[in-house]
Amino acid sequence: MWIDVPIRSVWGHEWSTVEGVDPVEDIIKSMGFAPSRRSNRLMQLAFVGAHSCIAQSDGHPRDGTGLVLGSSHGNLADTVRLVDDAIERLMPPMPFSFINVTSNLAGFHVANSLSIQGGPNIMVSRGQGSFSAAIELALLEPERPWLIGICDEVPNPPEAHAQRLQLPHATRLAEATYWIWTDPDCVSPPGRLIYIRTCSNNDELQDACNEVSRKLHNHSPTWAAARTEADYSELQTVLPASLKRWQPTAAGYHPCISARVLCGFLAQKKEGSLIYAERDHLTKQWQVIAISTYPSTTH
Repeated sequence: MWIDVPIRSVWGHEWSTVEGVDPVEDIIKSMGFAPSRRSNRLMQLAFVGAHSCIAQSDGHPRDGTGLVLGSSHGNLADTVRLVDDAIERLMPPMPFSFINVTSNLAGFHVANSLSIQGGPNIMVSRGQGSFSAAIELALLEPERPWLIGICDEVPNPPEAHAQRLQLPHATRLAEATYWIWTDPDCVSPPGRLIYIRTCSNNDELQDACNEVSRKLHNHSPTWAAARTEADYSELQTVLPASLKRWQPTAAGYHPCISARVLCGFLAQKKEGSLIYAERDHLTKQWQVIAISTYPSTTH
């Protein structure tokens, strides 16, 4: 599906747990805020990401701006503690822990801190596809400005989290927060969402890639990226050989690779377009998203 959604600003960051440094609370303090006594890790990551994204622009989200927060695993640290208390210690859930786990307090916390009122506030989790799911939800109302984010935390100890995710014991893990602010009233956006499509098989993937490539063939350079090496190998078979590969820097493993790629491309302020594809390991469907830094008149 061809779309034309202006992106007013973008910001993202990830921190390796191997470094043993936790800068998140220091960043919140540097913004002029005191860390909330009852905030959890997901709230902190969302707060830092959303505020930093807005700080990249000279404006402020108006009332009615929607907020959709994606997370592959949600508020995992509190969930682990709650389950351990219930199963290992036979203790009932504490009220604040239960509320933190069962509601979208992270999204509310962000909207409240930004004084945004009158817009939808949604949280979505679809495993590795959580960021694209958040984008899809925002596209249901493209005429509305949206803050679209994804956050994933790493509960301590990291080794237990790697085992939880069925990753090798020595895997380098990272926490991440990535955000984009879409605004249909933005006159000169640094980027645009221009295409999104779910493909049931490789034939549909090829059709989607051909469609995007034909549309952009006069507007090089164009890059391509995929979630995994295996995904990229398949993507290469259906893309023009002239496309360059885009590989963002990484602090370690986290599930929101799509946000790392898309936000990283826009943050580098490169001129061009990017075709991103990832395959859901459960449904085997492909998700194709294209972004561009060209003006809308070129599409």
